[in-house]
Amino acid sequence: TLPQLEANSYYEITYKVQLDNPASLKVDAKVDNSVTVSSPSGGDPDITHTTNSGTYTYSPDVLKKTGSYSKDTDVVTWTMTVNKDGLNIASYQLTDTIFGSILANTFVVKDQNGNQVQDGSYTIQYGENNKITGIVFNGSNGNENKNQYQIEYQTKPTQNFGGAYSETNQVTLQKDSDTVTKEASAWVDRPEYMEKKNTGYAEN
Repeated sequence: TLPQLEANSYYEITYKVQLDNPASLKVDAKVDNSVTVSSPSGGDPDITHTTNSGTYTYSPDVLKKTGSYSKDTDVVTWTMTVNKDGLNIASYQLTDTIFGSILANTFVVKDQNGNQVQDGSYTIQYGENNKITGIVFNGSNGNENKNQYQIEYQTKPTQNFGGAYSETNQVTLQKDSDTVTKEASAWVDRPEYMEKKNTGYAEN
């Protein structure tokens, strides 16, 4: 019970609630809410007011990828953030259109604090020529995996010439029909001397 207000005054009440995990990673979670206020009328019964506060839409942050090119090393460093919102991603598979182009000894999986993760909570899948084809996130404690991961690796630019262009690819997180796909790009600006070198022309 709140104390009686003066005329033209009001209370403002703020609180937080914990949302349940949505059934799908790609479908917005919708939360409906309402509030009921009873005020003494001086008689019987009390006056009751019920107001609907509307619907709040929550889009889970489960997959993000960025890329950055270095002129010094002539490689693109890709960084993926998986499951930032801590949903259950057990049995989900992560694939990438350029996994097959990863440079040797550059693939690493870290936690949200930047520490390398080697705890069995994920399985790296390999294909032909021992190239990475995907990652499956394993479940534990009732088939749950709510960990956040940061995955980093490097690739060479796909176009074999000097100049500037956008290096673009896609990453997908999927389990059965539940699929989230994100596109990532990195601006590659290779020195012009590489064009002469790669086309067989020598610099004067």
